[in-house]
Amino acid sequence: MQTLRRILIKLSLWHSWIPKFRTAVADASGIPSAVAADISRIMDYYEDVAVPQLADEFYGELRSFFQKAAETPEAYGIRERDLRRVNLKRFPYHFLFRIVGDRVRILVVRHGSRRTSLGLHRR
Repeated sequence: MQTLRRILIKLSLWHSWIPKFRTAVADASGIPSAVAADISRIMDYYEDVAVPQLADEFYGELRSFFQKAAETPEAYGIRERDLRRVNLKRFPYHFLFRIVGDRVRILVVRHGSRRTSLGLHRR
């Protein structure tokens, strides 16, 4: 289980990064709480089955793809309704987002082959 210090570090990294891009901010941490929970669960998993470094590598790749989606959201095709999907390269995860005005709203970060309905109800 993660320490409080590690959780606070993650939240501070999100807070310092997200506002620099066109991403919708849903709460004080700079990311919707449901998405933060998704990311935290994935990182907990990698820390438990491997090492904290793998969790950090996942986080770094995810942030990189968040940045790409924020900078060029139209580069990602619409998968269903108005949702766009971004697959991570190294890890079997993807995230769904929608364009809302001039912002990108990330709805869910999920495993590529599990619970395909997860996060579709989020706005």
